[in-house]
Amino acid sequence: MVRVLHTADWHLGRMLHGQRRLNESAAFLHWLLDLIRSESIEVLLVSGDIFDSVTPGTRAMEMYHEFLAKVWKSDCQHVVITGGNHDSPSLLESSAAILKHLDFHVVGSARENPAEEILVLDDASKKPALIVAAVPYLRDQDIRKSTADESLEDKDRHLLEGIASHYRAVAESASMLNTSMAVPLPIVGMGHLFVTGGELKTETGDGVRDLYVGSIGQVTSDIFPPEFDYVALGHLHIPHAVGGHDHIRYSGSPIPMGFGEAGQEKVVYIINFNGKKPCVQSRSIPCFQSLEQVVGDWNAIQARLTELVLAKSSAWLEIIYTGSELIADLDDRAEKAVAKSDVKILKVMNRQLLNASLDQTSLVEKLEDLSPEDVFQRRIELALEMEEISAAQPIELMDAYREILFGLENSEADA
Repeated sequence: MVRVLHTADWHLGRMLHGQRRLNESAAFLHWLLDLIRSESIEVLLVSGDIFDSVTPGTRAMEMYHEFLAKVWKSDCQHVVITGGNHDSPSLLESSAAILKHLDFHVVGSARENPAEEILVLDDASKKPALIVAAVPYLRDQDIRKSTADESLEDKDRHLLEGIASHYRAVAESASMLNTSMAVPLPIVGMGHLFVTGGELKTETGDGVRDLYVGSIGQVTSDIFPPEFDYVALGHLHIPHAVGGHDHIRYSGSPIPMGFGEAGQEKVVYIINFNGKKPCVQSRSIPCFQSLEQVVGDWNAIQARLTELVLAKSSAWLEIIYTGSELIADLDDRAEKAVAKSDVKILKVMNRQLLNASLDQTSLVEKLEDLSPEDVFQRRIELALEMEEISAAQPIELMDAYREILFGLENSEADA
């Protein structure tokens, strides 16, 4: 019986309103390593968005490779990593050849021959134990050929058909391979996409919102062929089974991506197979950095800030003022209330000032708090509001931007 651990959406290198999340990510990876050891995990599946950007920083890259080196020294036999929409396929696969010698498999982008995404993983006795269909995030150019005269409706339909066709081809290859086995093996499918029926947040800047627009949101759970005994998904940050199918699951992100996910339980899934039947258990991930939204009038906000200071909290806060009194110095009041404590106020929203159109400075995002990708995302949102682009275009624009940015970074490095 092979023991599998499913996780996704690490977003290494993530920032939140100017605050780096490296300490949280490091704490999670340390916890995950301990879990792999204590639970005798043999196969680790990571379903995309390893990094938060196509150009992750040096520390995020070091953290990733240091973790894999420690996993290799454990009893874990295999690691399978697939690319997500935030990842650079070429960056992920730059170390794939070396990692393959450690039985660590990286599939950063879709293969022209889907059969090349199929992996047969051995158990500790070197006997075949599991078949994995390591399907990464499927980009438009990977699965669809565009034509000059196609309409927007045709393009959406062809995209959906391409995704479905890719999964069918992968499942057929896995099934054919399984017929050659002495005993039928369980088949695990992987994916990084938005499946209708999945639980989601639409908070701006949560790293997921850009893929809710357009036809990709119409993918349904029946896109996964019945040959898959378990489907390990990434992209949505809330852990859950999709559409009542216990074997089709998002593991969610290990740390909250934004204040909209504050207080949300984070988990990884451990899967044991009884023959081909999966038995799924969750393991709760500790909270490594408390996030909290403080909402109300000034009296309510002040009272909560006082409680946090007296409790010696180190929480990061988003303050949302909803009182009727106009308070122009809300930021200063809030900062004074938490002075000389470990509480950090990352964002203040003064809805009264916005509604009265007197002063919106507390709502303006500072450029230094935004990544280049955040700035581009804000421009896309503005273009949508002004109807400069159609509802289906943000997906392509963001993908093109990420590839261009990565290409520029590579060309600068080569120079």
